[in-house]
Amino acid sequence: ASVRFDLVGEGKFGAADLVAGLEGRAARVTGTLIYRDGRTLIEVPADGIEVIEAEPQALPAGEPGTTLTVRGEIVDSKCFGGVMNPGQGKPHKACAIRCLSGGIPPVLVTPARDGLEAYLLVGPTGGPLGGAILEFVAEPVEVSGEVTDHDGVAVLAIDPTGIRRLDGD
Repeated sequence: ASVRFDLVGEGKFGAADLVAGLEGRAARVTGTLIYRDGRTLIEVPADGIEVIEAEPQALPAGEPGTTLTVRGEIVDSKCFGGVMNPGQGKPHKACAIRCLSGGIPPVLVTPARDGLEAYLLVGPTGGPLGGAILEFVAEPVEVSGEVTDHDGVAVLAIDPTGIRRLDGD
């Protein structure tokens, strides 16, 4: 059975630079665990990834999903994941913008019957969204995209030009 942990860098940075070129390679990761609502992230220091010799495994590709339109709030996965409390809402806006600008993956948090649902947001081709979403952070928004399941994580591939601010909601 495989276990999945999202990785973030120290401070307000993502882990993209730390894992660049390591796709399909086995590695030992050390860092600080971050928990929230059954999700776990690892905050990885600059020296926290060691490549080890092992047979490479294919990355999960995810099954093509349906197009979904969802309302919620865009947050950064690290603070929402448990580093900050509450890690969402207007009081957290400036922090989230800094985290997202540093490469931490964005998440769309939506209300659900039994708590909160969170969709990891990516661009239409599965890549990072960059600064295209910053003006929408901590605001009620509506987004549409194709949903895929990547090893138990719901990923929503969106076109950032299609994000709609929901005034008055």
